[in-house]
Amino acid sequence: MIKILYKKRLHKETRHESGITRIEQLKTAHPETLFHLLETKSGYKQNICMLDLFHAIIHEAQTGERMPWHYFSALRRKNL
Repeated sequence: MIKILYKKRLHKETRHESGITRIEQLKTAHPETLFHLLETKSGYKQNICMLDLFHAIIHEAQTGERMPWHYFSALRRKNL
């Protein structure tokens, strides 16, 4: 299930630019690191929701629990 979600949630170009090619890599990945790497490699400032998406995908890879990306948006805003 996570493989389908991973492919749907992260566009092919985003996966390539982030360096993530296998779902197993997500289990030890750090959302902030991937977000900043994506910005650096793409040469563009990314929408902050992309960080929330990285949080959601990594959370699912680690726990098997699917959470919507906006759940992590609320957590991020709360911690500002």
